[in-house]
Order: sequence, then structure tokens, then C-alpha cells
Amino acid sequence: MSKYVIFGGAGFVGVNLVKKLAGEHDIVVADNLAYTQEPNLAALRAIDGVQVVEGDVRDESLVNDLVGSGTAGVFHLASLVGIKNYLRDPLGLIDTNILGTRNVAKSCVQHGVKMLYTSTSEVLGRNEDVPWGEDADRVYGAATVDRWAYGASKGVSEQMLNAMHRQLGLHLMIVRFFNVYGPFQRPYFVASKTLYHYLRDERPLKYDSGNQTRCFTFIEDAIDAVLALFKRGVDGETYHIGSQFEYTIDEFIDLTRQICGSALLAQPWDTAVQYGEVYEDISRRVPNVSKILSHVNWRATTPVEDGMIKFRKWALANRWWLDLHV
Repeated sequence: MSKYVIFGGAGFVGVNLVKKLAGEHDIVVADNLAYTQEPNLAALRAIDGVQVVEGDVRDESLVNDLVGSGTAGVFHLASLVGIKNYLRDPLGLIDTNILGTRNVAKSCVQHGVKMLYTSTSEVLGRNEDVPWGEDADRVYGAATVDRWAYGASKGVSEQMLNAMHRQLGLHLMIVRFFNVYGPFQRPYFVASKTLYHYLRDERPLKYDSGNQTRCFTFIEDAIDAVLALFKRGVDGETYHIGSQFEYTIDEFIDLTRQICGSALLAQPWDTAVQYGEVYEDISRRVPNVSKILSHVNWRATTPVEDGMIKFRKWALANRWWLDLHV
């Protein structure tokens, strides 16, 4: 069987990707495990043909050894995610996103290995001209606002990878995720955190006005998109992976409340008070997904209600998730 290396593979997307690939490929998961939930590791180690290696993408020799050992493809997922994490350690975030990505890409060039890089809708910042196409302008706030460290460093990484594709022949595909949610996701994000609180009989948090909108994409749909693109996508292209299921935060919280059968209403969370000047929100985030539909005939098909029902069922069957401290 062919071998894939998945950097950052012990996280939310990684575990779901490995579970989908298992049985058809040998897989090496490389992760620094700094933010890894122990049940994620248990799930990975229970799968035949999966090897877990503790290591950091900033370690150039480790990356080169892993990529150079008969690898057929690389999925580069490694990054520090979650607003509170990158507000806490913006320098570590930037080093991982830029230096780590350069290490992975250099090794892929050296060994002639195809690379899929997972970027983010955050790359486009607060551009108000939605829906966003892949070639939309990147619009950020001040460099003193740590909130932009994630999107800006991912954007620089994209710029670097595109240059390596053109100048060095890197076989590359970039994907940008839009609010992906589902099993194994830490309760740091809108969907997972809202569900987590309701299942614990707690009031969820409503950030600021609640009028901000997001397009929610169930993880199973997102993984199908990643694999379709890896097999049939165009070399050197960037693709948006997202849905057209746009909800305000208020609407999403109310939907989750009904799914969980709760009467509790959300409690206000003022980001200006809680985070201060290092944070700014994005009012609307909507992808144009016509490109991925045209190239590999993919679109998100799981309605948000169905996805959250599946997520709730998984959470109730995995009580460890509800015991996490957030």
C-alpha cells in the first residue's frame, strides 16, 4: 500500500481524515501533541496501519526524514488553532505556520511528493465583499491586533507555497476551510462550544451582537472534499471547502438549543471586554464554492441541523468530550 504522511494529524481534521483513509493506505501521523486530546491518540492507535510520531514541523530534519521514506503524499494540517490559543501565543503560531510549512514544502520538493496544505477562510480577513472567491483580496486590521496573526501567517504561507510551485515545481494543492464542525473537534469553536455547553446544561456564549454570519460545514463533507481534491484537483490551485448554509450566530445557537431540548438562552460575551484591543470579529464569512464544484463535482450536502444531530449523538456516546475543561 502507498504511504501518506499527515502533519498535525492528531487534531480534529486529522483524526477524521485518518479514519477515512484507513485500510487503503499506510499512514504516518506526525504531531507535536501539544494540544492533542488523549482520546484522539487512542482512536488513531486503534487503527491498523497507522503510526503516530511525536514531532514538530519546525524540526526540519524530522520532517525530511518522514517525507523522504517512500511517501506517496503529504497532508499538511499542522497549526495552532483556536482564538484563545493564538491570542496567547501569536509568535508560536507564526513560527509553526510559516517556518513549519516551509520545512514540509522543501521536503516535498526534494523528494517529489505531492502536498495538500490546509489553509483557512481567515486568510481573507475582514473583506466585506462576500461571497469570497479563491482570488478575493485579503483585508486585515492593524498588525498590533493579534487576532490577525492566524490569517496573516496562513496567507504568507500560501504566498510562499505558490512561489515554490512556480519556481521549484512543488506539486501542491491549497484548501481553505469554512467553519468545519463535527466529532473530535475541541469545544473552542462556535459549533462545538455551543453544543458542549448545552449538553452540560449550561448557557452557551453569544459573542457580541449575534448577528455575525457563518457557513457551517460538516466534517464528513469536508473530508470528502479533501480526498476528491487530492485525487482529481488541479495542481497548483487553491480551493474553498465550505457550505452555503449561512446562519447568524443567534440562529445557530437557537437551532442547537432546540436539538438539545434546552430552554436555556445564550449569555452575552463582549469581546472588547474579554479580549481587549488584540481581537476583532468578522461580520460575515461566506465562500464561493463554484470552483470546487466545477473541478471535482463536490458540494456540501449535510444540512446544519442533520450535522449537529450527528455531532450531538457522537458527543453523548463519548462522555470524555463533555468532561473537557474549556
